[in-house]
Amino acid sequence: MSEEKENKHKLGKLTLARIFAAILAFVLVFVSVYYLEGYYAKKYRGKEKNSNTITQNQQVVENEKLDKITQFELIIRKINVSVPVIPNVNGQSSDLYNEALKKGVAHYKGTALPASGSNVLIFGHSSSIFGTGTYDKIFSRLNELQKSDLVIIKFNGKEYKYLVFDKKITLSGDVSIITPTEREQLTLMTCWPIGADKERLVIITKPQK
Repeated sequence: MSEEKENKHKLGKLTLARIFAAILAFVLVFVSVYYLEGYYAKKYRGKEKNSNTITQNQQVVENEKLDKITQFELIIRKINVSVPVIPNVNGQSSDLYNEALKKGVAHYKGTALPASGSNVLIFGHSSSIFGTGTYDKIFSRLNELQKSDLVIIKFNGKEYKYLVFDKKITLSGDVSIITPTEREQLTLMTCWPIGADKERLVIITKPQK
């Protein structure tokens, strides 16, 4: 065999070896990806299932607490507020919450209850322009609250004390005030400024230690 033919023969073998190695690498990568996708899909499906189960269980507990409410009251002595809290009020339905607010202030449906370790949202009227009845101006002095002022919730025979932590103005569509929190907080909300409803005055309180 001439030197030229021998070189061509070696080159051919080298090319075949490279093609074979490339095919083998592709197969290995495909198998690895397929295995990992299956593994993580199974893993996260399990986590999602567990998460859904936990959420459902939490909702059952919340519903049981709602069924057992015998007393729910908000007290803020600094601004002369002592008012019943109507639980589980749909904050998206003006007909429903306006009816509830004739009887007191409202606990926003879907937010936590006292001692549940998350965000408890209570809202009320600040002006008779948007409300009627005895409590149509119950939160008209909410803006007077300052950091460390005391807010009390009476709930099912127990008293829970909170201290004002923050005060802010948000737009009416800001949903951050109804989202769950990792730690217990009591959020108070009303339309602001008085006589308008484009913004909300929000008072955030933390449990007194």
